[in-house]
Amino acid sequence: MRTPPTPDAAAIALFNRQHGYARVAELEKLGLSNSQIAHRVSKGLYTRVARGIVALGSPAPTPPARTMRCVLRPRPG
Repeated sequence: MRTPPTPDAAAIALFNRQHGYARVAELEKLGLSNSQIAHRVSKGLYTRVARGIVALGSPAPTPPARTMRCVLRPRPG
């Protein structure tokens, strides 16, 4: 029987699927608290790139990464 992935392993998988970006809400659903996310930002593991969006480290601004960042950006309304 396989054990479920840790929140950090699940977050890495999410970042990999989304070209290095994730919504804070998505990370919270995976089990990371807001304070854990803030700690990772303060240590330089994550970078805040927009309101509610973080990047794993400093991702290269490739076309797919820029597109993903736009897709994740909150919409008004």
